[in-house]
Amino acid sequence: NLSHLEEIHADGNQLAALPENIGQLTNLKTLNAYNNRLISLPASLAQLTGLEELSLGGNQLTSLPEWFWHLTNLRVLNIAENHLSSLSANIGNLTHLHTLDIAHNELTALPDALGNLKNLTYFLYLSNNKLTALPDALGNLNKLRYLNATDNQLSALPETFGNLTSLIELRLYNNRLTALPESLGNLSNLKELYMKNNWLVSLPSSSGD
Repeated sequence: NLSHLEEIHADGNQLAALPENIGQLTNLKTLNAYNNRLISLPASLAQLTGLEELSLGGNQLTSLPEWFWHLTNLRVLNIAENHLSSLSANIGNLTHLHTLDIAHNELTALPDALGNLKNLTYFLYLSNNKLTALPDALGNLNKLRYLNATDNQLSALPETFGNLTSLIELRLYNNRLTALPESLGNLSNLKELYMKNNWLVSLPSSSGD
């Protein structure tokens, strides 16, 4: 009945479920339930179309229902530290996102639709998954400033990486990279580049330009 409620912060509890009637809180803009014991989400959550910030990291989610991707007003989404093995291509519907954290899951690949998130401006966290490659479409995220893809199994980066011209910080350590794309030299705003613990034998000549 808290019809005017705009924020719920329930991080660090032992919640095993969210109430089904949470969908009645139609004015809710922020829902933080990080570090609980959630294994599923109530379908009524789909009614919270005004949500702008959603944090469900640190739970026990193994998948996300298709209605999840109807929350198209989200600006911040944290689903890190779960047990997700895949992401729907419908993540591309969340075009207002400026921060996305999907680190510490079990992802082996990312959908090309990730490239639709052209308003990703602040952070994209991909670390501690099982990624062997990144989609070419990632190069569409030309507003992105911070990208963390550490602790994966990446053996190469797409040439489109050079389109990420707003990047300030790039973290790639603890992967299996044997080479870097020549286009990396296009990242003229880059201030911090972390590449330790890879298999590199040389750096692209463009990196000195």
